[in-house]
Amino acid sequence: MFHDTLQANMHLVNTAILERIDADLNVTGTIDPEVKQRWYATGLSLFYDPVYEPCKAWISSMGRNKYLTPQYAALEDSGQHDLAVTWFCDNIDFYHPVSMTAIEGILGTTEADCTTSRVDGYIIDALNRLIDGTFMQ
Repeated sequence: MFHDTLQANMHLVNTAILERIDADLNVTGTIDPEVKQRWYATGLSLFYDPVYEPCKAWISSMGRNKYLTPQYAALEDSGQHDLAVTWFCDNIDFYHPVSMTAIEGILGTTEADCTTSRVDGYIIDALNRLIDGTFMQ
């Protein structure tokens, strides 16, 4: 209920308030997925740095739509589209097709958009391994 109230009053919330809540309650370190779902989305919306790494790890460890979509919506709605697409592409082989479709709808992107970035990444990785001599190892 606390997090729902916090989200309902986002126009009154800033990172200083998030820092105080986090210092008092260690919300960023919670193991409760219901809390993570709300806290991470709130933090992402307000560019609260401490939530980015644990949120990325969390959305890369499970594929439940209920928990994924608020994170991607928070990124998209706060102008962090490129980061959201990067996170989505990093996990595209992991997510269930239903989750993929929901996230594609939020981001206005498709799996094909990730293929290009993955191919580019493979090429860059291969070139780097050629340069440092580890390509065939």
